[in-house]
Amino acid sequence: DTGIGISKQDKNKLFKNFSQIDQSATKKYSGTGLGLAISQRLVSMMGGEIQVNSIKNKTTTFSFELKLNKAKVEKSIHIIDKKAAVNKIKSHIKVLVAEDNKSNQKLMEFILKKLKVTFDIAQNGEEAVKMYDNDSYHIIFMDCQMPVLNGFDATKQIRSIEEKKDQKPVPIIALTANALKGDEEKCRSYGMDDYISKPFKLSLIEDAIKKWI
Repeated sequence: DTGIGISKQDKNKLFKNFSQIDQSATKKYSGTGLGLAISQRLVSMMGGEIQVNSIKNKTTTFSFELKLNKAKVEKSIHIIDKKAAVNKIKSHIKVLVAEDNKSNQKLMEFILKKLKVTFDIAQNGEEAVKMYDNDSYHIIFMDCQMPVLNGFDATKQIRSIEEKKDQKPVPIIALTANALKGDEEKCRSYGMDDYISKPFKLSLIEDAIKKWI
């Protein structure tokens, strides 16, 4: 740490909950006073102890040693095999995207091409319902606010179709610019399975596909 350093008399304050060296209202460095206390507890749980070496107004060095068992090679092989299996599954799935915004359509096209999955794009909720009724999809990314028919009502209609046909519900992931308390609960109440707030990125879409397929 190349910050303010710590005097000898202040070292006993370091690892206490909510304790900070500088308690003034105009202090330069912010924080909750929990970081070192949590770090010390984690190291202690693993059988180690944190050491501190500091010079006032210069530098502070924190260090610890842990005795850990070596990881077994079999675990690493299992992880590699799992990733390969996921990649193989992804290449065979078909995705429906319901999104009216052209920029977001382009972004989803880019992401899904990167992930090497087949996909269709619906311009609104009504179109998404018709496409789902006439085709088969493994997962749907549904924008909540769309013209003609919004994502909430489109989801209700899709669930109604599945019930009439007695078929397994398709995972529906809400895409919304809203990130307020209660929005996720609202999405689930309409029959959606998960929730991604905009702006979304490749890793979020990929994680959703891996999670639900």
